[in-house]
Amino acid sequence: MQCSQKIDVRITYALLFGAIGMDTISLFKLLFSDWTAASIQKLSRDNICIATIKRCFLPLLKYVLTLKRINWWTDT
Repeated sequence: MQCSQKIDVRITYALLFGAIGMDTISLFKLLFSDWTAASIQKLSRDNICIATIKRCFLPLLKYVLTLKRINWWTDT
């Protein structure tokens, strides 16, 4: 009985860490999405916090989005 409890605990931890990893990946995908960039650019400049976010985060976001862009080339 003791052996099956150890296996159950290990499986539970594996599932927990897998879920945490998947949530972390989805958070990064949300932060570096096209929708986030559009929302940040649309915000007004009245708030100092929003201006700081635009100044610091927007250049990094634009750089990441240029890496995600599909570059098609044609064979002429």
